[in-house]
Amino acid sequence: MKKVVARRIEDHIKHTDFIDTYQSTYRRGHSTEIYLLKVYSDIVEALDEAIAVIDHPILLKRLEVSFGIKEKALTWVKSYFADTI
Repeated sequence: MKKVVARRIEDHIKHTDFIDTYQSTYRRGHSTEIYLLKVYSDIVEALDEAIAVIDHPILLKRLEVSFGIKEKALTWVKSYFADTI
């Protein structure tokens, strides 16, 4: 009887959108790992979008002056932006 009641409550919750789309606990076929991969993917995508709109010369100057990134490390970052500067 417990399983029948649990199943009906689970079905009701799924069909009424009471659980957040990214809720991973207590849901069949969902895990914390899947959610973490989603969060990681969202972060990487946001960073890619941010890099596309940042003024690269300003970013490079800031990395050098404010963060002390120089020489080979700064050259490496500059080469990353070589096609966009």
